[in-house]
Amino acid sequence: MRVTRLRAGFSAALMLFGLVLGGLVSAPSASAISADFTSTDFANWDQSTPSPIESFTGNIGSTFTVAFPSLISTCVTAIIKPTFCGVTQMTLESSAGAVTPSNVVISTSGITTFTVVRSGTLTLTPVGINVACGTGCTPLTIVITAVGPKSFVSSDCLVWNSNGGSNEGVSGRIGETFTVTFPNLVVAAGGVGITRSCPNFLISSSTGTVSPASGTIDSQNPLTFTIWGSGTVTLTSNYAPLSVSAVASVALTISVTALPTDVPPPDLLQQVGAPSASACSTFIDTTLNWAGAPSGGWAPSWAQWVNQGKGGAVCSRSLYWLSSGRWGVRP
Repeated sequence: MRVTRLRAGFSAALMLFGLVLGGLVSAPSASAISADFTSTDFANWDQSTPSPIESFTGNIGSTFTVAFPSLISTCVTAIIKPTFCGVTQMTLESSAGAVTPSNVVISTSGITTFTVVRSGTLTLTPVGINVACGTGCTPLTIVITAVGPKSFVSSDCLVWNSNGGSNEGVSGRIGETFTVTFPNLVVAAGGVGITRSCPNFLISSSTGTVSPASGTIDSQNPLTFTIWGSGTVTLTSNYAPLSVSAVASVALTISVTALPTDVPPPDLLQQVGAPSASACSTFIDTTLNWAGAPSGGWAPSWAQWVNQGKGGAVCSRSLYWLSSGRWGVRP
């Protein structure tokens, strides 16, 4: 994370102006404002080579901050205010919904936190009442590169490392992924350096939210989930401090939000073993109704995976993605 850097010329001018006034006004230092991206003149981002374009690379769900130090300090207390003090707001325009918040207006008097949704651009345009900086004010752009899935880590099996709580959240398009990792939770020989025992986690989830939807996570290995719909993933384990014999059940959750997708995901093939061909037309299993898919639509077929790989009769159907954000059954 970068610390705010004031441009040298602006800092020197501000210092000289303070000396002339003889200390009549004591403004807070803009250098105390810490954010990932800052602009003190609304024409360029503060960086070693000033430019109206910056870049940010991060996982889906990661965050970055934007601030305007001159508005937070100088424009509040200065007797003779710089012309850019007329900028009171910035309009946000995000291509492809790259970040949240998006396509709204923010105040320039605070620090705004943005969350990465996907790759794209974020453009911030100065607006305000009696804006006097004229051609000196220009749109500022941040190019967003989303490099992969969000990763959730719990080092003690009680809370997520990221927020110190038992619940986290992830947003992603259908088919995108996130990873869960529980490092160092298996007790080493003699328990050296390990304070808790959580050998594995049991997976449960809302119908059609993720795959895998059930099973267990070996705490020694990361597990990647694929998003199929909105819902909740719950990971439950037996937790025991090594100094206490009692074992308590603890649960960590992840709230999943499936985002609209410009390109619909491919059809999903569902198959279940069938006792007979006639059983398929009446087969019902609501746990297979992913993300609002209806029951029915099953037809007899054959697959190699049944009967321990020897092949046999199955009931089969295909799901396709609807514009309403749900799965439908192919006729």
